[in-house]
Amino acid sequence: MDEFSFQMQDIKAKTMFTYNIIVKIELSETSREYFSFNSESIPFGYCMINHFKEESVTIKNFSTDKVVVNINVEGDNDLQSVDNMNINLWPNQKFDIPVYFFPHGISTFNADLVLNFNDGNYIKRIPLSGLGVDFGSPLVTVKNDLYEYYKAQL
Repeated sequence: MDEFSFQMQDIKAKTMFTYNIIVKIELSETSREYFSFNSESIPFGYCMINHFKEESVTIKNFSTDKVVVNINVEGDNDLQSVDNMNINLWPNQKFDIPVYFFPHGISTFNADLVLNFNDGNYIKRIPLSGLGVDFGSPLVTVKNDLYEYYKAQL
């Protein structure tokens, strides 16, 4: 806390007044209330192995200052985004972050999209999940009696 003094003279009363002013300066951290997100999680659901699905997370800056956002994904490599990218987000600006699910096997995959605002003042984690599946070749069977019926119609 800093303290400042100044003097002021009342011309009519010809007296000098001394005022002490105490100034308290607080540096505020980047707050979560200044940002909006279109999704709190991204469940991709089922996706065929060696295919992909794409979603996006939109963030908006409601503060009056520019913020720097670092984007990363932590977790399974089958869930990805623009890793280790910094963006400048100006006041009232929106930004769409693409997120991809590209399963390489039959399994459940989980990760977090990590948004780090202003070097750690605020960190937002958005869970990502998906299930890699392989339905194989379609299997077609014809019942024998149904086959015989249509064969007789020909």
